Amino acid sequence: MKIHIGFEQQSIQWLTAKAGVVSASEIDALVSPKWEVRKGKGVDTYIAQKVAESWIGGPIPTSSTLSMEFGNILEQEVYDGLAFEFGWKISRPAFITTDDSICGCSPDGMCDDFGIEIKNPGALNHTKYLLAGVVPDDYIGQCQFSMWVTGMKRWKFVSNRRGFPQLVLDVERDETAMNAFSEAVAGFKKRFDASIAKLIALNGGEPPKRNSYRDSILHPQPENIESFDYLA
Repeated sequence: MKIHIGFEQQSIQWLTAKAGVVSASEIDALVSPKWEVRKGKGVDTYIAQKVAESWIGGPIPTSSTLSMEFGNILEQEVYDGLAFEFGWKISRPAFITTDDSICGCSPDGMCDDFGIEIKNPGALNHTKYLLAGVVPDDYIGQCQFSMWVTGMKRWKFVSNRRGFPQLVLDVERDETAMNAFSEAVAGFKKRFDASIAKLIALNGGEPPKRNSYRDSILHPQPENIESFDYLA
């Protein structure tokens, strides 16, 4: 895998690096929480999204919600609490990709042998998570796919809400999920490559300097020390 540290999560460089990449936060588009490889129009739409991002060399503009922005503000508070309570030494790489840069994840934190996924939900959802005591379906794929990308054996899921107990759950690597991801990514890559080739044919050639900025982020020159390879 390759760890990118020369920019911050949520920055324009981060959004550009993610463009055209199957990311952990989006894996639900390809694989269900029951580890079934998805088919149908939803997959078609996701592939079209990734092809469009790759074609323009950057993200398709979307609006963020206030709750997401507020959640980002709270994350440092959560890091500090986890480090104090559990003694974790937490780093936060901007983006981690597979060697071929087809897939990636943006962990909320990384420790020596596990990653961390932090959520700051509203009071209702946080209460539901506390009472259920399991990783919600909306995020289990994200945790497992992050392990697929990084090669790690375990992850931590944290749900935090001010004024409520904090939920910290262990997530063990599920080999059934790993197999489903491998199948789904292989299918995605085949269709993605064919779709890009079709656009190039329709366009009469590649767009000028296609992906040059994104590629400079994900594939820096050897003297650029802001990204590095890591053998899991």
